[in-house]
Amino acid sequence: MEGNEVLLHQLVTNLVQNAIRHNLATGGSATITVRAGQVVVRNTGPLLDPDQVRTLTEPFAKDRYGAGHGLGLALVARIVETHHGRLDLVRNPDGGLTVSVTLPEADLVGG
Repeated sequence: MEGNEVLLHQLVTNLVQNAIRHNLATGGSATITVRAGQVVVRNTGPLLDPDQVRTLTEPFAKDRYGAGHGLGLALVARIVETHHGRLDLVRNPDGGLTVSVTLPEADLVGG
């Protein structure tokens, strides 16, 4: 399978921007782990309601919660789907979110 370099770049950009933007904890942190075929972004932040986490990949969902435009994770979900991958969003028990993207082995187009 070939991956689209522009889309994969946008995926990582959205994940990192979201981790920073929604990391509202004083002294908060974000970690990004990259392995072959997987990107995991974890941030600290407010404690999220499980129902809220389930809607974060819906377009404009974040508007309901007062943060962002609600398109970042919706685009990530679509890019993951396009690449036949898997997207997991897990609320952290101490606040914040862990987002894992796993893609099948791919050669980047043009890269």
